Amino acid sequence: KKKKKKEKTRKKRREKERKKRKIKYKEKKRRSGDSKKREKKKNKNHINTQKQITHTKED
Repeated sequence: KKKKKKEKTRKKRREKERKKRKIKYKEKKRRSGDSKKREKKKNKNHINTQKQITHTKED
């Protein structure tokens, strides 16, 4: 009886750890995606401001 209980608790603990790892991985993935998007936006804005500057110079 005791052995079975030990195995059950071990199984539960393993499940919890797996869930934690999964969440961590998802968060990491999401965060990396965010930074890439942010970088893209920044580059786009930079290009737009440069365009504006060149247009104002022509006038």
